[in-house]
Amino acid sequence: MKILIIDDSEFFRGLISKYLLKEIPDVEIVEYKVEDLGKPGKNFIWSDYDVLLLDYNLGNGEDGLAWLEEFR
Repeated sequence: MKILIIDDSEFFRGLISKYLLKEIPDVEIVEYKVEDLGKPGKNFIWSDYDVLLLDYNLGNGEDGLAWLEEFR
């Protein structure tokens, strides 16, 4: 299983990653650093991930729910 975490808090991404790695033995975690990378481009391959954990408030006026609407 491959999980993508998109959040503007490095602390929160790390915390969630630790919990998931402890509870799901063969999980692969990808932490997307939205504060460095910004919004994923149109060529971002969302289908590479089984689960998406997306913050609703991504900082700098970015809204995770709007991202879902745009990229669905």
